[in-house]
Amino acid sequence: MNSSQILIFFLLKALLISQNTWGISSSATAEGLASLNTNPAALGIKNGKIEGIFLKPDLNGKFSKSSSLHFSSLVDGFSFSYGINNGTKLFKSKTYESIIIGYGSKIYEDLYFGLSFDNTKNITSGILYRPNSYVSMGYVEKYSSYNQLNEILFGIAFRPLSDHRLTLGFDFNYFDDKNIDNSINPFIEFYPTDGLKISAKKKTILNEDFITLNLSFVLSENIEMFTSTINSSSFPSSRTGIGLLTTENKKNPIINKYFKKNLNLVKIDLKGTFIEEPPKPKSFFNLSLDFGFFNIGNNKSPGIQLRTWIEQMNSLSENPKIDGIVLNLGQVNAGLSKKQEIRNALMNFKKSGKTIYAYCNNDVSNTGYYLISMADEIYMHNQNSIYLTGLSANFMFYKKFLEKLEVSPIVYRVQDENGKSYKGAVDMFLNDGITPEMKEEYNKILDDFYYVFVRDISEGRNWTFEKTEEVIDNGPFLIANDAVSEGLLTSTMYPDEFKSYIKNLNEGKVEITEFDPNPTYSYTLSWKDSNKPNIALIYAVGGIQSGESNPGPRGSSVMGDKTISKAFKDAYSNKEVDAIILRIDSGGGSAIASDMMWRQFNLSRSDSTNKKPFIVSMSDIAASGGYYIATEADKIIANETTITGSIGVISFWPNFSKLMTKYGISFDDYSITKGEHSNFKYLNIANRLHNDYEKEKIQGSLNYIYNEFKNKVVDGRPNLSDVNELDNIALGRIWTGPGAKNVFLVDDIGGLDKAYDTVKEMLGYDTKSKINIIEYPKIYSNNFSFDNLSDENNLKIGTNLLPDNYNNSSFLIDVLPIIYSDDMLMIMPYDINID
Repeated sequence: MNSSQILIFFLLKALLISQNTWGISSSATAEGLASLNTNPAALGIKNGKIEGIFLKPDLNGKFSKSSSLHFSSLVDGFSFSYGINNGTKLFKSKTYESIIIGYGSKIYEDLYFGLSFDNTKNITSGILYRPNSYVSMGYVEKYSSYNQLNEILFGIAFRPLSDHRLTLGFDFNYFDDKNIDNSINPFIEFYPTDGLKISAKKKTILNEDFITLNLSFVLSENIEMFTSTINSSSFPSSRTGIGLLTTENKKNPIINKYFKKNLNLVKIDLKGTFIEEPPKPKSFFNLSLDFGFFNIGNNKSPGIQLRTWIEQMNSLSENPKIDGIVLNLGQVNAGLSKKQEIRNALMNFKKSGKTIYAYCNNDVSNTGYYLISMADEIYMHNQNSIYLTGLSANFMFYKKFLEKLEVSPIVYRVQDENGKSYKGAVDMFLNDGITPEMKEEYNKILDDFYYVFVRDISEGRNWTFEKTEEVIDNGPFLIANDAVSEGLLTSTMYPDEFKSYIKNLNEGKVEITEFDPNPTYSYTLSWKDSNKPNIALIYAVGGIQSGESNPGPRGSSVMGDKTISKAFKDAYSNKEVDAIILRIDSGGGSAIASDMMWRQFNLSRSDSTNKKPFIVSMSDIAASGGYYIATEADKIIANETTITGSIGVISFWPNFSKLMTKYGISFDDYSITKGEHSNFKYLNIANRLHNDYEKEKIQGSLNYIYNEFKNKVVDGRPNLSDVNELDNIALGRIWTGPGAKNVFLVDDIGGLDKAYDTVKEMLGYDTKSKINIIEYPKIYSNNFSFDNLSDENNLKIGTNLLPDNYNNSSFLIDVLPIIYSDDMLMIMPYDINID
């Protein structure tokens, strides 16, 4: 008998028989919504959000005005259920057929505890213990009027096949009322095929046997229908109810939507802003606006989390039912390192033997083509273009602009004995052109970027390195047919033609599903979680400042030392966390805020009773202060296109004394002084330039912090031992991942997947082992607070009214508040954006 015949047979059977609200379960086998009625401890089993509706028949087993309707929901261990009938009044709880509230939680390894309360003053408490995959035990006490013990259940269940396919067991019911005999009530549950569950239970009360039968059909990955029947010799007929469940976590449906005869494709819109953190939902009062010819407004769609997008792509690569993907390429906003990780995930998909069809909705940039270069077929409108031209560096300088304003930049930075420095964070204000040091550094970086760029396109197109360079040198391809001739495109098509082409593949037998970049999880039916290590993933993103981070829909622009320090402390002290990965995407910022984070890392790791691996994974950039906080790690992993290093310190403040004098503003801070240097001016000087004494003091302070930085590097890097020789790779020099590895600033090359593999190896697991990710900081919440009304991060009117293209490259808007401060700075010289 095949799956379809089984489904039809049991559906017909269910129509004749079929009751137990939310399904049959015992004190030992409770799960999901049924836990609220049987053993609330099972509410603590994590299976995502579950919601249900159940129609219960009347006493005659018919659906009538006397029937009742039940609703229930379970999320994060909390569950709420209520039943209504024709006598229910909205605000009178006793008129409801039932109201139950419960909570369950894991209190120790394999041990759960829970409580539930109902509207008739009954309390149920439960314990659930599942030491392995084939034995489960439950203990439940039921009290009436909140204090009178009425019933005790002890249940034990076995899975002889060590999985969910067959479960056998019994509940022992003890009643406090001596007029009710204690009883042993057996039950059975089995899955004849995926998506179909049959369960039966016998319960004896007052010498009368009640037989309950449940049939459950998983109709789709997130929808389940079930019938519940209860029968007894005292009933005039069987009472059968019918219900529907929706689950956040996926189940295996009884009839799979992926048919062998079909070409199963997944449609992916590759566009938007990719970020490290989970996007924090907007505040209720953070309104979206969009208007005007230049798209002025703040209509900001949430960012796409890189980690979950890659995990979803990897799951498609591993899914044997998926034959290919259809990529619709739009504008992708991300640094080159993030784009390389996206590209690698797509390349792995192709290497798994699957097909990639791509359509370019607009003109295609260098990195846009880089992202889809591995596609088997690439199409675009015949009037669009491919701007494949190679990489170049472009800089903007403000020296003459400041001179016109009569504003003098005050700058102190690390330098060698000849005055040479690579710490060029404010060169844009000091010069009107590129300096020799900048030219040296960015040529080095661009050489490494260009090598990766050409190599990866060559792999994607199956060309030689030389062939790819030749094609690039013939660009840009302003006429799409020229790109077809060069082998960059398959052909040109209108969008509707491309859609028709895809639908007609495989003689029209095509099944297309939408890609969901959000993480999805499978509904677990196992009693014992596989032995997966728990990895804390801490996102250290944005310019470094003292205080709190500012997460938003498109990630953080500020990394607050208090936020990250707390996240690390919480993660390291969490006994369930086996290792820590610090994911850094920051060009640095405040020196003291960087040091405060380093201090917390060091303090946490000094606890000899709680040692665990600490890995740093670098995203687009982990430089200056972003590198400083990495030095405490056991291992540092950078991507090929990560920018790191920039070991150095700088101080900056604009001086307005000339401008103020010009407009008649004067100061007198010499007439009344007490102390030889009472009029000492630090960085925020307004009415004059520094004198020699002040310059010496400030430079001395900066050099001291620089030496502290170098000491941190030497102490944390086993292959670097001489602080003085460190100047050869420091003084603000920047490196790509491979360059940093060559000078021992990082240990290995790769993205997040490489960091995962490194952690697994350090913990003694195989690299193919699965892991659990626990994300930090715990600040990504939907909760509304009136504090949000005054949150400065929700009142960024200026930048919110800028078009997307400007905001994505507005480096100065984010960095100026950090530069324009009294702090010594550890910060990168320029934002590096490869398009």
